[in-house]
Amino acid sequence: MALPKTKIPQSASKPNAAPKTPKGIQSVEIGYRLLTGFTNSTEPLSLKQLAAAAGMTSAKAYFYLTSFTRIGLTVKLEQGALYKLGPAAIHLGLTALSQLDALQKAREAIAQARSHATQSVFISVMGNHGPNVIHRMQGAHWSVYEVRIGAILPRISATGRALMASLPPKLMLEALEKDRTGKAEFGTPYRSISRSEALKLCKDVHAHGIALGGSIVAPDFASVSAPVYDHDGNVSCAITLVGYRGDINLDYDGEDAKRVLALCRRLSEEMGWSGQRMKTQ
Repeated sequence: MALPKTKIPQSASKPNAAPKTPKGIQSVEIGYRLLTGFTNSTEPLSLKQLAAAAGMTSAKAYFYLTSFTRIGLTVKLEQGALYKLGPAAIHLGLTALSQLDALQKAREAIAQARSHATQSVFISVMGNHGPNVIHRMQGAHWSVYEVRIGAILPRISATGRALMASLPPKLMLEALEKDRTGKAEFGTPYRSISRSEALKLCKDVHAHGIALGGSIVAPDFASVSAPVYDHDGNVSCAITLVGYRGDINLDYDGEDAKRVLALCRRLSEEMGWSGQRMKTQ
C-alpha cells in the first residue's frame, strides 16, 4: 500500500536558506543617498552637486529635496539656490551623538588589544595632573609595575603622548614641560631625555598615529598606546597595551601596534570621527 504523500514545509526543505531581507520603502533609501552627499562637504551644495553625488537626475533630486526641506531635514538658501542640512537633521545628529559613549565602547573592546593573556591593557583620560587610568584588564603575569585604577602617569609616557595626539608637536612639548626633571631634560626618575628627543617622540605620534613606550617610565617594560577620537577630532581616551619588553613588539609596523591602532580607529569611527584631528591654533 502506497503511503500518503506528506507536504514538506518550504522552510524545512531548505534548512540552510538565508533569511529573507525585510521589505522596506525604496524611496526612503534612495532619498537618503541625497542626504549623504552633505557628509563630504562643509559648504552648502547645489541641486546639481547633490544629484550627481546620489546618482540621480536633478529633476528627481528636486522632488526629494522639496520634501526634505518641508520637514526640516534640509534648508534651501535663497542666494544661489544652494542646500544645506536643516534643523531636523542637526537635532537627529546631536541625539545620536548623545547616545554614544566612547569610554563604554572602549571598556567593552579593550580585550581585543591583547594578543595573549599575559599582556595588560588599560584605558586612560587626561586629567589636571596628567594621564589618569580609569579602567584596566590586568595580564596573567603579575609584576611590581601594576597599573592601578586612578594612577597618574607621566605625560612623556606612551599613554600621555597618545592623549595629546590632537595637539601639534610643539604644543605637546609645552605640555611636557610640566613634567620636567631638570632645566634641559624631560622624562622620569628612571630615564631623562633631551628636548630634541622629546620633540621627536611627539612628532612620531603624528607620523604613525600611535605612541610607543620603552624604558622611560619603568625599566624592562614596554607599551603601545593609541588615541580614541570623538566626532570633533578631540581625544576622548587612550587605550594602552603594556607588558614586559619581550612580550610587546616595539615596532610601528609590528602586530601589537597594528592591532591597537586598528581597534582605536574603529572606535573613533563609531564615535563619528572622520579622520581629521582637532584644529589647534
